[in-house]
Amino acid sequence: MNAAMMRAGEATPVLETWLGLGRRARLIVTDDLALQWRNPAAAALLERRDPLVLSGEAVRARDPADGRRFQAFVRAAGPQTTILCLAERDNDGHLLAAAVRLPGGLVGLTAFYASDEVQYHWADLREAFGLTASERDIAQALASGLTAEAVARTLRTSIKTVRTHIRHIYSKLGLSSR
Repeated sequence: MNAAMMRAGEATPVLETWLGLGRRARLIVTDDLALQWRNPAAAALLERRDPLVLSGEAVRARDPADGRRFQAFVRAAGPQTTILCLAERDNDGHLLAAAVRLPGGLVGLTAFYASDEVQYHWADLREAFGLTASERDIAQALASGLTAEAVARTLRTSIKTVRTHIRHIYSKLGLSSR
């Protein structure tokens, strides 16, 4: 690891926390994509050579068009996590790469396939878009495939109330249709 990331021979608390999150592929790279560190899951991902490859000492996207986007994405990484979607690989779905700027100016990358288990955080949706508790419940029900009529029955409210909430949800989320 880079000396700027180490303090008396140990990883900084921020880096320790980042490295310890889950079992996903994790890499640490420079802005020029030079590989500084990888966990075993990242080594396995790079060995598959699709869509990310190890070219010499640098991590690259196999597809040249993805390569330019990937490098720009890494260089633009900041303190808040951002996500880039790379080309689809066989039946695994799209590879998602999350980037965050780490201590010492390096970039931490987490890579996972869209087909991996996804967790939805409805509280975040509520906070991010200013939904009320009722609107959140209705958005959640609609996302699970229920019709407005089924939502009204489930929540024991009128269809008119549900449709009003749906209009508010669409407005707050900037949607025009289901």
